[in-house]
Amino acid sequence: MSAHFSNATTRFSTKAEVYAKARPRYPAFVVAFLESQGVLQPGSTIVDLGSGTGLSAQPFVEAGYAVIGVEPNDPMRTEGDKFLAHYRNFRSVKGSSEATTLPDQSTDVVLAAQVFHYFDIDKTRLEAQRILRPPGWFVAMWNHRNHQSTELHRQYEAILRRYCPEYLILADLYRSPTRAAAFYTHGYHDATLPNQQQLSWELFEARIESSSYIPKPNQPEYAPFMAEMKQLFDTHAHDGLVQFDLEIWIHWGQLCPSARTTA
Repeated sequence: MSAHFSNATTRFSTKAEVYAKARPRYPAFVVAFLESQGVLQPGSTIVDLGSGTGLSAQPFVEAGYAVIGVEPNDPMRTEGDKFLAHYRNFRSVKGSSEATTLPDQSTDVVLAAQVFHYFDIDKTRLEAQRILRPPGWFVAMWNHRNHQSTELHRQYEAILRRYCPEYLILADLYRSPTRAAAFYTHGYHDATLPNQQQLSWELFEARIESSSYIPKPNQPEYAPFMAEMKQLFDTHAHDGLVQFDLEIWIHWGQLCPSARTTA
């Protein structure tokens, strides 16, 4: 767990339902992309670290891959089990990126979606190397707002920076070349894929509320923060919807150098 976020396990305990409702999905083309890079092979087993409400596992189980979700937070794991209950190729365990509880060399790919920035990279690398079979692929990915794509996104970013000091730490950790290089000690690949949402105010509000770094309802900053977000939505909405431009950031590399292959 990153030293910046000692509460990473519990910080979403009260947000599981709204997280599942509002957070963006990972489209099926993410699976196709990883297949095209040689990361996923027929019959691959995937371990999804910090699987949360199941959003990141969904496209992989729908594509037929066996996915084991590892999630330390009970409300989030329960939400994920409920969301993916009709998929026989998904199961979850209570564990963390540092201690998954899984057997040695029991998986082909380790995935970290929207959570890599919370990890202790040294302890997570050791645990991933333990449970991976050669060549040992590790994939980190994020759904991330394109801060400069539109005026809505520029203003959204400015509001976060005014009211959410912890957001500034997260923004620096998300796509940190220094952090990625320290984790992928034998090199890694990097790609950006487009992903867009159209949000009603209900989903826009829920998306905001699902973030762990925003002011809490009992804090004085909460009301003006949400008022500015509502005004932002009203200014940019057309027919009750705003377009939310996202990018999917993906890192992938091998953690078992003695058996490295070429993608």
